[in-house]
Amino acid sequence: MINRMDLSEKELLIVSAEMQYKKKHLSVSYLLLFITGIFGGHRFYNRRYGTAVTQLILTISFFLSPITLIWLIFDLLHLFG
Repeated sequence: MINRMDLSEKELLIVSAEMQYKKKHLSVSYLLLFITGIFGGHRFYNRRYGTAVTQLILTISFFLSPITLIWLIFDLLHLFG
């Protein structure tokens, strides 16, 4: 594990900027999860294309199947943590 004291000021700024970027986009991810959750819209937004396409195909093939609903609940609880 990297200690904060081992990072230069520039590296700390980069880490801080990345954390702010992810923090802002987490709320958009949750919004997309509620609006387009069963279709994988939140996964497309977060560039997880493989699982997004899989979720989309599952939803179209077996609309509201138990697998899709379990996946949606899992995403709700663990949104890309």
